Amino acid sequence: MKTFIKKYTSIILGLLLLAACGEDWLGEPRLETDAPLDGTAQTVSGCDALLTGSMASVVHDFVFTGYMQALGELLGDGVAPTSNMTFSNLLNTYEAVYRRDLFEDTWGIGGRFTQYAGGAVAMSNMVIDACRNDLPKSDTRYASNKNRLLGEALFIRSLIQFQQLRMYNRQWDMNTANNYERGAILRDKPIYGTEDIAKRPSSTEEGYKMIIDALEEAVTLLPESYDSNKHPVNFRSRGNKFAALALLARVYFQKNDFDNCLRVVNLCIGNTAGNPTFSLETTIENLWNRVGYTTTTNSSTKGEIIFENVQLPPLIRNKTGATLDGLFIKQLKDVQIKLSNSFKDSANFALTDNRFIKWIKIYRAGKNTDDQLQTIFATYNDARQLDWCIKKYTTSSTGVNVTLARSAELMLMRAEINAWKGNVAEAAADINEIRKKHGGATVALMDPSTSKSLALKEVYKERIREMFGEGDRGWNLLRLGSLTNGGFKLWKGDRDVTKNHCYNNIENVEWNSTALRYPWQTSEANKNPLWNQY
Repeated sequence: MKTFIKKYTSIILGLLLLAACGEDWLGEPRLETDAPLDGTAQTVSGCDALLTGSMASVVHDFVFTGYMQALGELLGDGVAPTSNMTFSNLLNTYEAVYRRDLFEDTWGIGGRFTQYAGGAVAMSNMVIDACRNDLPKSDTRYASNKNRLLGEALFIRSLIQFQQLRMYNRQWDMNTANNYERGAILRDKPIYGTEDIAKRPSSTEEGYKMIIDALEEAVTLLPESYDSNKHPVNFRSRGNKFAALALLARVYFQKNDFDNCLRVVNLCIGNTAGNPTFSLETTIENLWNRVGYTTTTNSSTKGEIIFENVQLPPLIRNKTGATLDGLFIKQLKDVQIKLSNSFKDSANFALTDNRFIKWIKIYRAGKNTDDQLQTIFATYNDARQLDWCIKKYTTSSTGVNVTLARSAELMLMRAEINAWKGNVAEAAADINEIRKKHGGATVALMDPSTSKSLALKEVYKERIREMFGEGDRGWNLLRLGSLTNGGFKLWKGDRDVTKNHCYNNIENVEWNSTALRYPWQTSEANKNPLWNQY
């Protein structure tokens, strides 16, 4: 039987095999910790170092603060590239995804995500393995930290694997017989050596079960907030019980498991519609202008933001040591990507809606967003004729936190579920709270006595207004397509078959099209003997 020491000294081999994906791993930014690799997970500090490294990978701008936001938006219909795209690799990354040309790439969204995701999953699995086997039991701090360590590792792994499931597997099909197609290789064991590489792909059914089981366990293990008396300082910027609940609600929602989603939403933000425990922010521009630790960051003081990427060097840095802001955010600010005409029509903002005034920049074609026009127009159509860019995000030389989960999203989930169930008054309570806090007092409120079908339309429209630019739109259209048996598609948006923004004369794409799934990396096939098995 192998010893743990031998296992942990071979971590380098495992990470290289798992995360390289045919790329120059050694030439890329490295995940750095202060602990030696030899025997790392034998102590609480070592496990925390692995979780810090894992989280650093998660919040890199090739993962959740950049590419994954871009992917969810570019697959949808709400954004479009502009004619002045000059960023060197956009043609092979963002614009390719916008064309829905999800080829296997090395340096694009799929390849970069897989590289960093592989490292995060590998380190999380090491901590899970160590806690399952009580490897750090001789550390006096272990008894009081075991649950937190295990819960964190399960949460971080699930965050990554849920994204892998959405990228490489088919959307959950309401015809459950279709959920057994093979897809992503979701690893639940560490790679300590070549004998650990073999893993067959997971079906959509298996993937959801694995992720849901892990998150349900994480919820029981994680503390509700950071406590400086017993937690390491790095835990302040990582996920707690409520972050795990928010992610679990998102997973159940993507699966259209409404009963479980509603249960989890109520556990996270309270069960009173229109009155969330994590109260909505009224100064809405603050939601994306937070820097470093705030009074509500992983705190017992609850604000709208449930989980965020806290930009704190040296956890987040590029090759030159500069802080990363997120590639997608930079492209939005520099007018590389604009909001589409399709978005303008779907959102149909009131001119007095604070989200229209404060979250959108309106500018003349070909100009930088610094040449912003006054957002005061006689009619909505007057504003619609000009170009729009997302104003939610503010880049900074010191780094700005990126919101990854907030209570408004969970309220939108609950409103849709209630509308489907015919509980229109409850749906209206959540929608109207969002409109009052984020739209302002002059925005028309939802009628709580309206019909179910009209209530659903109100909820869908509110999600567009509230969630644009946050990586939600494409995945939500996939979910709705499955739920309505094709009633929703991946709409064409502004894609023009006469230009290079369209692939194979693409129009509206069916939610279950294989064209919407990334191919798994062939480098995995070359290393994994079970890659073709199912």
